[in-house]
Amino acid sequence: MKAMLAEHPLLKFKEFRIFFAGRMLSSIGDKFFTITLAWWIISQGQENSKLHLGILMALNVLPVVLLGSAMGTLADRFSRKKCMQIANFIRFSLITALTLLFFTGSLSLPLLYVMVFFISTFVPLFESSAQSSLKDLSDEDSVSQVVALNSTSVYLSNILGAMMGGIMIAAIGIGWALGFNAICYFFSFLLISFISLDYKQGALKEKFSEQFRQGFRFLRKNKSILYMLLIFASLNLFAAPLTLLIPMIVKFELNETARWLAFLDGSFATGAGITAIVLSFRKSYNRIYLTIFLALLAMGLTMVMVGLTALKFVMISEFLVIGATLAITNAIVISLFQHNVPDDIKGRFFSLQVSIATAVIPLAYLLNGMMAQYALPILFIPRISNKI
Repeated sequence: MKAMLAEHPLLKFKEFRIFFAGRMLSSIGDKFFTITLAWWIISQGQENSKLHLGILMALNVLPVVLLGSAMGTLADRFSRKKCMQIANFIRFSLITALTLLFFTGSLSLPLLYVMVFFISTFVPLFESSAQSSLKDLSDEDSVSQVVALNSTSVYLSNILGAMMGGIMIAAIGIGWALGFNAICYFFSFLLISFISLDYKQGALKEKFSEQFRQGFRFLRKNKSILYMLLIFASLNLFAAPLTLLIPMIVKFELNETARWLAFLDGSFATGAGITAIVLSFRKSYNRIYLTIFLALLAMGLTMVMVGLTALKFVMISEFLVIGATLAITNAIVISLFQHNVPDDIKGRFFSLQVSIATAVIPLAYLLNGMMAQYALPILFIPRISNKI
């Protein structure tokens, strides 16, 4: 047991430990941003609040699709450490401005849409830089472990973000929750500045447009990776709307407060986080395609069960299972990518991975928002409820 702990990446690699802490804070900021704005939209009491929430969530991911490839090229062209710092500092500045607009009563829905778009523009710059730095922060034998740990930082921060977000919204209001969101990005910026990241940046003599196209050429030449990427992306059509649906379930199905928003979001992140921690002790995977298939099957069946019950405590267990199966799929697929993509093109590849996986999300958000607003109220679906 001591030998396993000694070889664990968090104990073995100092630079990765610092990165892990900064990654967690950045992800807490991401979660706070989503949960706070989602709750603000649906709490306005407007007739089209569900539709507005769908539009907001779509705008939150649209820049990732449109600008992801360009941001990934920057991650390969310049210092990945500086790219992460720039992304976090700009998000800190924009969310600080958003907080001030909220407190002064100057925040309108159109202005919020514009701000969300620009804040989300820097998500792919951070994500592609972070994903492509994992091997440089560890070693070849530990790649699968650091992939799971990188996911763990996101899942654990989602637990903290969901729980703290729900509590802060209920206790001190949306404005202060936004302020805390900005602080998370600022401290993440500071932590990443202490990382010594040994990466030889791409040659600036090569044209940006040529480097940009290289990412697409790599996928065309490596069909197996492209097909896995497309399968991985299709998963988001079903998993991504959970961010949209959980607030709606709490508000309109369970008729509960933001506390239950924290419970359901937190249970989803807890299932994913615990699973990712377990996987962080594994250096390799066996029968990977069968494992991916079984994880996706379990996820789909559990989502069906969510739709058939309104029992609050049963839902908590269901979201635990969904989080666990999603963590298994992510860890295995991303490990495959880390082992099979050359280091000098990882920024572009992972930006394409994020862009392709995210491309279906605006459609998923809009469809689910429109269905919740217009279609579902006219349908009668028998459910198991809390009432006896």
